[in-house]
Amino acid sequence: MKKSDLRKIIKEEIINLFEEAKDDMRINDIFKKAAGDENKMLQLARTMANKITDGLKAVRRAEAAEKIIPQSGVAQVFKDRAKQLGMDFGGKNVDAPSGKGYIFLPTWSAIELWQNEITGQLSDGAWENSTPDNHWEFWSDLEVKKGAPEVKGGGYARKTGYNLQGLLSVIGERMLNKGRMAKALGRQLKQDESYGADDMPKAFEEYLKSKDSYVRKIKKSDAQKYYNTTYTDSELNADLRYIKKAMSTARH
Repeated sequence: MKKSDLRKIIKEEIINLFEEAKDDMRINDIFKKAAGDENKMLQLARTMANKITDGLKAVRRAEAAEKIIPQSGVAQVFKDRAKQLGMDFGGKNVDAPSGKGYIFLPTWSAIELWQNEITGQLSDGAWENSTPDNHWEFWSDLEVKKGAPEVKGGGYARKTGYNLQGLLSVIGERMLNKGRMAKALGRQLKQDESYGADDMPKAFEEYLKSKDSYVRKIKKSDAQKYYNTTYTDSELNADLRYIKKAMSTARH
């Protein structure tokens, strides 16, 4: 790994720790101001939640509330706000039918990374020779759905710990493109769309001139949405953390 890539990862982790501490402080403020009064806590939480315009921030506040005041309804207030902002941390994930397995992820970008990048890295990429043998079979058999990070049903995972952030120095740009396309379209990508996202040019004008066969399969209207959408390094790192969190819940 290049030193510049390592510095980038360390910087992101420092930012994440800072944000986590800030979210904990905000939830503690709610608890202290309400003096334990549930109705007052909910009122303060709703006021705070309505001011949030970033879905990831709403999720972080929900996670902080679950940690600090788990018996209150404050976490659900922030989950509902996250859902309004395009995240899916509200409600209970459906139970998997007998023999079926699901992996739930909260954003379309995380779903895209899982479906069209991570599973391939497990079986034919970065971890194809990882032990135990056939460790990837459990993961490839899971059906991905939108919801709070979690694995339900299926068999037993032979391995759950993978350094997903380690992919950033190798295919970080490609993952940014994939995540950006899924976020822009607000749905799960078709395989051709995912292939096209891999090599999307830097600007819309370049897209119009592109001769790449998969890039040309991206509709012009969808390309416009892509170029009007931002998907940052922080969002990519957050999606990788959601995937890791979901994987950690699998039976093993």
